[in-house]
Amino acid sequence: MASDWITRKTLLLRAVNDSSAWDEFLEYYGRFIYHIILKIGIKSSDADDVAQQILLQLWKSLKTYDSSKGNFRPWLSTVIRNAAKKHFTKESKRMERNDQHFQMFQHESDSDLEKMITNEWEGFLTEQALTKVKEIFSGKAVDVFLLSLEGLNHEQIGARLEIGTSSVKVLKSRVKTCFVNEMKRLISTMERQDD
Repeated sequence: MASDWITRKTLLLRAVNDSSAWDEFLEYYGRFIYHIILKIGIKSSDADDVAQQILLQLWKSLKTYDSSKGNFRPWLSTVIRNAAKKHFTKESKRMERNDQHFQMFQHESDSDLEKMITNEWEGFLTEQALTKVKEIFSGKAVDVFLLSLEGLNHEQIGARLEIGTSSVKVLKSRVKTCFVNEMKRLISTMERQDD
């Protein structure tokens, strides 16, 4: 599945010259970039500045991005990695100490960072889909689905939520269908390459 997750080519091309496409790009990727910055270990007090540096670099570099040489997310990983290295180097010099996060970047390979970003991206999409599901369903329907994700069977869920097994099956099926459809929509909207 991960090999199918490709950023939409036309969005990237449009974002170079179209402010509304750039806004759409920011909507899709801005929160994720901020999330990754924090996950990497950049302090929240510095995260906005580093995110702005990354977004500025992306805006400047989109003109030179060539999708025939590779997918967007590995390229994005490189931009994030370089900005983080620059930040940690600057902080290490300023604080005159060895920062553990900087040391991590010295020893971590690009493929390790790409794997981490891919895992975080999948988690990010899952969170987005769950948020949408919670807007549509309420109460026990969402609880049934979340408990099923924890590995509980229908009987255990029914006992915990004090509802019948048949209700558990129906609620789980409805929420799962909605969740799967939302994941497909997010992947289509945010990742697939347009033809």
